[in-house]
Amino acid sequence: DFFEPVLCRYGYEGYFVPKTKGFDRIAETEGQAIFVWTERFSVQQAICWTSIDLRSGKWRKHTNKWKNQIKPSPGRFQIVYGHEKALGMMPQV
Repeated sequence: DFFEPVLCRYGYEGYFVPKTKGFDRIAETEGQAIFVWTERFSVQQAICWTSIDLRSGKWRKHTNKWKNQIKPSPGRFQIVYGHEKALGMMPQV
């Protein structure tokens, strides 16, 4: 919310995906952002990969909160949910 308005004035388009850890603090989300200079580059595909399968079990109740934090919108991303135990041990990027 801080960087996007400023960088958009200079021709950048921003993407943000919240971390899937720390759902107790979802309102103050941290995550990963990337800005692309649209005069030089165009985004061909946006993929959001998470190591936690938010569609199942105890995580299901957090899925909508998580999706609502994605910018520009979840519809612009291909969302890939992790489902293997080993993926849950990988660092968030």
